Amino acid sequence: MHNKSLLVRFNACLLLVCLKGFCAQTVTINGKDVSYVTSWDSKRWETVAEIGLGQRPWNAVATTATGSLSIPRIITQDGNRPIVTSIGYLAFSGCSGLTSITIPDSVTSIGICAFSGCSGLSSITIPDSVISIGEAAFSSCSGLTSISIGSGVETIPERAFSFCSGLTAVPFGNSVKVIGEGAFEFCDGFSSISVPFGVERLENQAFRWCSNLNSISLPNSIITIGSGLFFRCDSLKSIVIPNSVENIEGSLGTSSLKTIVVDPDNMHYDSRLNCNAIIDTSNGVLVQGCASTVIPHGVTSIGNDAFLRYGITSMAIPNSVTNIGNCAFQKCRSLMSISIPDSVKSIGEGAFSECSGITSVIIPSGVASIGGGRSPGALASLQRRFQIVW
Repeated sequence: MHNKSLLVRFNACLLLVCLKGFCAQTVTINGKDVSYVTSWDSKRWETVAEIGLGQRPWNAVATTATGSLSIPRIITQDGNRPIVTSIGYLAFSGCSGLTSITIPDSVTSIGICAFSGCSGLSSITIPDSVISIGEAAFSSCSGLTSISIGSGVETIPERAFSFCSGLTAVPFGNSVKVIGEGAFEFCDGFSSISVPFGVERLENQAFRWCSNLNSISLPNSIITIGSGLFFRCDSLKSIVIPNSVENIEGSLGTSSLKTIVVDPDNMHYDSRLNCNAIIDTSNGVLVQGCASTVIPHGVTSIGNDAFLRYGITSMAIPNSVTNIGNCAFQKCRSLMSISIPDSVKSIGEGAFSECSGITSVIIPSGVASIGGGRSPGALASLQRRFQIVW
């Protein structure tokens, strides 16, 4: 009796799983066997299909799939006619022989890593019906040279097009408002980017390691700029911060800038006296400097990573500065001398680490904190690198 009860429970669970759409089926499309799952959409009041096996840890399509594939709007098989509304997690991941794919206008979502590693894919059109793209959906599609994003997409997610080295232009859609973290990292094909009006947020390191990027144009709709936005984009020489920007979450991460301008109408940041730096107007923090920065009087703090890896040989710090942030001058290996004024009260962790050109430094007596504390260990760390006069 007990065993019969267990069997009934098992069958009931199996039926429930199948009803929820996890019983994979296979359909032949353009001569290729493609897996899909179906489910009942109560909002649409109809059966819908997802290409792929949902949240399963294996690929839905054999990695030997090659050539062109046109996903049908409706799958007709065994008397069922489910509408294809999504391309699932890992659905075509690793299909390096896939050269083109057509997505029907019934699809509303493209899953995480859906096309990652499709190195043979040269172009793709995302229809207006798509409103959601998963993280790393097109990551490592190194052969991709052309992308069209429909008007339904508002967010390009984290690492969506990372390692797409064949792209030469950023595929912004008409409705995109957010560029996610690392969305275009390691896209070496970019030399110039013009972000369209309407984009409001650029997340952390969105364009990091775009090593050939030498020009960027930001629209007057940007509100937030994430930390390390251009990390190791070491061909970038200049940047203009538009007046719409209200929040810069940290240094930009590049060490190649020679010119920095903040729109004079910006209410939150400035580049006063043509100082070639970004300064937070509300608190006097210098957020980002460059090779030609002259720190103006009135700056109260040099922010974290503000001059990281810059090839500066000297820097005059005005006596309005009370704090030098973490890693502020880290890896400035050409820096030969630095004069720290008596106004400075704290020096952040790693502020001058790997500044191999500096042989001596005078620490004012008023400095109360080095690397988080005026401890023997913190002082010893400095003494190993410099001749300290305190």
